Amino acid sequence: MQTSHGFAAPGFDNVLELFESFLVEDSGYSAQVAAYHHGTRVVDLTGGPDMSPDTLTGAYSCSKGVAAMVVALLVQDGLLNLDGTVASYWPEFGAHGKDRLLVREALSHQAGLLGLEGGFGLDEFTTPAAAERLAAAKPTWQPGRQFGYHALTIGILMEELCRRAAGESLQSLYERRIRKPENVDFFLGLPADLEPRYRDVLYQDRPGNPGSIHSAWTA
Repeated sequence: MQTSHGFAAPGFDNVLELFESFLVEDSGYSAQVAAYHHGTRVVDLTGGPDMSPDTLTGAYSCSKGVAAMVVALLVQDGLLNLDGTVASYWPEFGAHGKDRLLVREALSHQAGLLGLEGGFGLDEFTTPAAAERLAAAKPTWQPGRQFGYHALTIGILMEELCRRAAGESLQSLYERRIRKPENVDFFLGLPADLEPRYRDVLYQDRPGNPGSIHSAWTA
């Protein structure tokens, strides 16, 4: 029987019990969970054969919130105006009626750029080529008039706005302004020397089919 490592504060014993039950039911189950209540850490648990307290793994769309903190710093510094147009910082973006799209609208998934015809290559996302293609793209709807989750393209939008407004990449800004000063164990791009701490996210190909497990790629 596997047991978890860490703690659950009084009043959060049910979280510990549930976590332990997952470990009992599935010998291959591995996970971390932490929770804060009014700024105090009340749950910090790790368990399973592929997980330790210092294991790093893919964070999926949690990176959007971290990236948004970087953008907020630029707003705070007066380098980025939420009520300015994206094209005022990034002129090429104004193609196909996107010239009136406000920064606040772009950041709230109103650009109408859910994706691009032909998609993106994995090696293209963090290159200027991705931003160039997005700037030249025709939006699916009139920008600023509808919402739609920009699952992957929002990262390109935020990255290019940082480059244009601050002359620095979003990743570099995060590293310099947030991660290093606060000693945060969360990375936008994992340093090579930390690769031994990384474990792939595993998920079931079809829910309810424990025999079909795949490794999930995350950016």
